[in-house]
Amino acid sequence: MNMDPSQYETFPFQATHAFNLASGSEDRSFPSHWHSFGEIILVGPGEKNVYKIGQKIYNLVEGDIVLIWPMEMHEIVDADRTRSVILQFSNTIADAVFDFKRIIHYYHNLHVICINTHRELALKLGEIAGKMRDTFISNNNNKEILCTMLLFEFMLILDAHKQELSGEVTDSYSSPVTDELYFKMVKV
Repeated sequence: MNMDPSQYETFPFQATHAFNLASGSEDRSFPSHWHSFGEIILVGPGEKNVYKIGQKIYNLVEGDIVLIWPMEMHEIVDADRTRSVILQFSNTIADAVFDFKRIIHYYHNLHVICINTHRELALKLGEIAGKMRDTFISNNNNKEILCTMLLFEFMLILDAHKQELSGEVTDSYSSPVTDELYFKMVKV
């Protein structure tokens, strides 16, 4: 995987330090990029929902969940972005909590939870992600804490389904990040 520094997306988080929400875009694509924060995408409706993570292309349906871990190259090739939900979480959350880092490390190559093959899990995670979205757009003074709690719940539920997902997870892991790129990411 090529981690070209020119494809690094510097996206300032709005209003909070740990979360951001992207939704409602009329554009059906977003170019290949990477960043130090992670993303959870609730795939919206539409006949075509194509995402690319690393070198793999995913043709998805409404209700699928996309997991993009920090520092992964990805793009939205062609998808309904008006009704999809993209939750972005700061890598500082993962860096601060060992269990969170452990979960990311274990699931580093799990990028899609398909509603058709893991219906119960996708529905549970989708419900929590929907609560994160609703909390983020609320006027609650504690929305960052509440979103963090929901993100932890999301990760705990994901990890509780380890047995179910074991066929989709491998043990091999090598980071494509050089020291120079890592320095740039932690500096942002």
